Order: sequence, then C-alpha cells, then structure tokens
Amino acid sequence: MAAYSAVAGLGAAFGLVVGGLVADLISWRAGFFLNVPVAVVMMVPALRFLPETGRRRGHFDIAGAVLATLGSTALVLGIVNAADFGWTAVLTLVPLVAGVVMLGLFVRVERRAAQPIVPLRLFTGRERSGAYLTRMLYMGAMMGFFFTAQFGRASTTGHRCRPASRSFR
Repeated sequence: MAAYSAVAGLGAAFGLVVGGLVADLISWRAGFFLNVPVAVVMMVPALRFLPETGRRRGHFDIAGAVLATLGSTALVLGIVNAADFGWTAVLTLVPLVAGVVMLGLFVRVERRAAQPIVPLRLFTGRERSGAYLTRMLYMGAMMGFFFTAQFGRASTTGHRCRPASRSFR
C-alpha cells in the first residue's frame, strides 16, 4: 500500500509539471502518449516478477462491454449537456435516464455472465465496497482538481501551460 501511495503521489505531482511542459512545447494531444514509454519500461520487470497465469478457454462478455460503454457514455453526455441546457432539459434527461437504465442492465447481465467483466462478488464485502467507493470519490475529486487547477491557473494568470505547471512545485 505504501509503494502504491508513493508512486501515485509522485505520478500526480510530476504529471502536472510534465503535462504542462508537453502541452506547451508540443501539443496537448501529445499528453495522451506520455504513458506509452512508462508502460514499455514497466513491461521488463513485469515479465520478470509476475508469474504466468494458466491458459484457459473463455469468451468475451460482449453484452456487458456494450452496456457498460454505452451506459457510461450516456451518463457523461447527460452531465455535459446539463452545463449547456440545464438539468431539466430533454437533451440532459434522456441521456441520464438511458445511462442509468443501461448500467442497471449491465449489473443484471454481469450477474448471469459466465465470465463477467466485473465479477459482482467483489462488492459483497462491506469493507471492500466502502474502499472502492472511497477510492472512486477520491480519484474523481483529485482528477477534477488537477484538471481545473492546471487550466484555471493558466487562464487566470494569462500564462501558457508551462509556467502554470511550474507554479505547482
């Protein structure tokens, strides 16, 4: 847990600075590729230290994948539309309701799937479910802060991304 926390904290701190530099010097689009070299470097120790798992036949949970993707997308669309049209507008309510329905169907499909995308047994323990919820809320708040702080700092100070990211040190 300590190693994970240290890596997560360092990644968050360096992510703001490196992301600002890349956005300023190259393009904001280049930021999507920052994880590629990290993944390549991490593959070497992973091959050495992670044991090979046994092979077994399986199948994709296509219904679960489609419902999870469309449900999440619909929820995000509804939330984004609320900023432009308000929470009571049809363009907001329809995607929100559709997202909730599709995610409800996703849970129903996952209960019956032979090899579910998300095994629901992971949520049977109260402590584990609480930890998942806490982690989700924490990460949502942290990422929201990082995103708005970076661009808010750049827009209010008139700086480009690089000086704004340096100000977080």
